[in-house]
Amino acid sequence: MTAAAPAARGPVPAAPAKGQPLLSGTAIQALREPAVLMALTYGVPGVLVLRMLARIWRKGPEAADGSGNGAGGAKTPAAG
Repeated sequence: MTAAAPAARGPVPAAPAKGQPLLSGTAIQALREPAVLMALTYGVPGVLVLRMLARIWRKGPEAADGSGNGAGGAKTPAAG
């Protein structure tokens, strides 16, 4: 008894079947490109981390009033 060969996958049809979106296969293939995959894997989380850190490090409007109190009224240590 011989094993059946796997079915060969042909090219993506030029016209979508009735009721299917036009770019579904093309969009998935584009997302699987190595450059896009690397950008989504490392770039997007990196941008989110940088934005989060920028929000943490940015001074609030009440922090720069010169009273020696930090944001929310917390006392800051004296320099010295």
